[in-house]
Amino acid sequence: MGARTFAIGDIHGNLEALDLLLARIAPEKDDTVVFLGDYLDRGTQSKETIERVRSFVDDAPCKAVALRGNHEDIWIECFKEPNAGFLLPRSNGCMDSFRSFTAAPPLEEGQPLRAEEFVQYLQVGSWFPKDVIDWFESLPLWYEDDHALYVHAGLDGRDAEWKHPKDGRQKPLMWMREKGFYNGYAGKRVVFGHTHTRDLPQELRRFPDACPKESDRVWLSGGPPRSTPSTASWATDPDGAARRAGTSASPPRGCSRSSTRSTSRTTPTLPTSRRPRARPSPRW
Repeated sequence: MGARTFAIGDIHGNLEALDLLLARIAPEKDDTVVFLGDYLDRGTQSKETIERVRSFVDDAPCKAVALRGNHEDIWIECFKEPNAGFLLPRSNGCMDSFRSFTAAPPLEEGQPLRAEEFVQYLQVGSWFPKDVIDWFESLPLWYEDDHALYVHAGLDGRDAEWKHPKDGRQKPLMWMREKGFYNGYAGKRVVFGHTHTRDLPQELRRFPDACPKESDRVWLSGGPPRSTPSTASWATDPDGAARRAGTSASPPRGCSRSSTRSTSRTTPTLPTSRRPRARPSPRW
């Protein structure tokens, strides 16, 4: 079996899901695990999730890469100058991170902070760990191997012209949501997270009917399936589900893909009881 790459999308503080995924994919020495960013916010264990990712990158039995997502990017800014537009909307999940880093009880879904907490909350530098900010700043914005390009959100460009990450602007790699990219990109396979798969062009999905039980957890776009695909876009679901890139990639459990050699391992799917609670798709 050749070297494989596992891409893990936006974890957002869901440590239980992350641990389950890492146990299920069981990466081996020649494999690579790429975390696509957004390790904190919304879930109840942002602090512990970041610790888990950092320790895995340092001690994994395989190569492991952690990328910076837009949530890490904006927290770097908030550490220097708090951004109320990011911090105050409850759907962004920043208050969940505050409770996690200050060892306070987790918030219920939709529950705001207490009034007396807001003064400290908006003084981000008083409670957000500086070493975590330093780690955020050290994270690369993209990764590339023989299988694909890996970014948090997408590429810089427009229409049919999309730049390699090394040649384009940095912000789009973490923040972009351009329909032109989803509809018109035709370069090397790109694996990304950031945007919920339900918000991507459903008419371009390669398997629109193949995964009825998991219809919103994977989105693939590109030419007809081949044994060595060179053009495609993969989106991971925003709940931290892993998707595998490479010629030995197999579709999610319960799906089939013609003209593609499958492996003995299946991509893990979170049990319903362990999936993060659904939230509206925010712009962050």
